[in-house]
Amino acid sequence: CMEARICFEETGTFPAGSWQVLNCESNAWVNVSEPENGKLCQCYLDVLHEHVVNYEADGVQYSSDLRLLRRLDNCSGQRQALRYHGVLPFDLPDVADAVIEAPEDAPFAARCAAVVAGLRAEDACAALGAALAA
Repeated sequence: CMEARICFEETGTFPAGSWQVLNCESNAWVNVSEPENGKLCQCYLDVLHEHVVNYEADGVQYSSDLRLLRRLDNCSGQRQALRYHGVLPFDLPDVADAVIEAPEDAPFAARCAAVVAGLRAEDACAALGAALAA
């Protein structure tokens, strides 16, 4: 994990992996198309300044909120969870203070907050384990 982030800092190359969406029908994570993957990787680098990106992929207009890890099909209104299958070059911004504009986005904010809390808990457990081992 740290090696991929250090490599990103040194080279600017996004770590290997792929953006995925959660298919609601099969409840399985599915890779997005290569063009969409490239667009999302590029936009993730600006997530601290602009967390919503509008783009077209495979003839469909999407609006993805990379802070909430949510993709919205602008035509159907369907929302899907996003994730990066790999190591992101830096942590997501904290969603605790985020203003949720659409009530339909609340579950995505809750999911992101739970992920961040889980990661913090893992870090705390690792630190406790290291302290106890010393």
